[in-house]
Amino acid sequence: MSCRPIYLNPSAAGERCDFSAVEGLKQFHRSLPHYFQSPLVSLPDLAAEIGVHAVLVKDESHRFGLPSFKILGASWGCYRAIASHFGLPATVSLEELSAQAQENSVSLTAATEGNHGKAVAFMARLLRIKAQIFVPRDMDEGARSSLAEEGARVVVVQGDYDDAVREAWCAAQTTNNSLLVQDTAFEGYEKVPKWVEEGYATMMSEVDEQLRDMGLSGSLTIVPSRSRETDNSSNFADNHGRHELRNSINHCLAWPATSG
Repeated sequence: MSCRPIYLNPSAAGERCDFSAVEGLKQFHRSLPHYFQSPLVSLPDLAAEIGVHAVLVKDESHRFGLPSFKILGASWGCYRAIASHFGLPATVSLEELSAQAQENSVSLTAATEGNHGKAVAFMARLLRIKAQIFVPRDMDEGARSSLAEEGARVVVVQGDYDDAVREAWCAAQTTNNSLLVQDTAFEGYEKVPKWVEEGYATMMSEVDEQLRDMGLSGSLTIVPSRSRETDNSSNFADNHGRHELRNSINHCLAWPATSG
């Protein structure tokens, strides 16, 4: 088996994460319909091949019926954005949040190439409010239809993903009670992406619990850190003076398997 060289970041040597520290997060995700811990799948043949006790994959291909872990971040981002809009605590019930959002005609806006937008549309449907999702012109019809099936209004932008992010931002700024829920941070728009990032802590907490139940402890984590959405957004950030693009997953305790 060939191996790529590993870069070790010395400045991260002392970093530690407490995934249980986000107030209300665990209770929030467990309050969503059909919550269950996504499975850790054992790969014994691979473990034997590389000479370790166990290799486990966190299977995120069916989270809340969606094909990606993105719902963990998008759902918390939507929830916190709406709660903040009304000055509500991070422990407000979904029922109260939905009632407030409906009464005040709140809508959700996002740009996507797939999974993030579908997750935002899912939350809008759950809360019984409107969502508009901006997509690049090269998104295939099947992906557009998948967004529409969640009840979202799909806006096709005559440009790429960067253009979709820009138009979503402008639309949210010019529409009453429209909240942009984006996993891309830039100057002046950092709070919501941080909440989206926090949402992934549920996946990490689950891994901790699952490993304990198996009598194991993790010694090495392998995480995919590239996303077409976050990669493409770097051009938007550079071209428009934006900064601090946040990776959707900065810290992980497992390797999430998704379908896109």
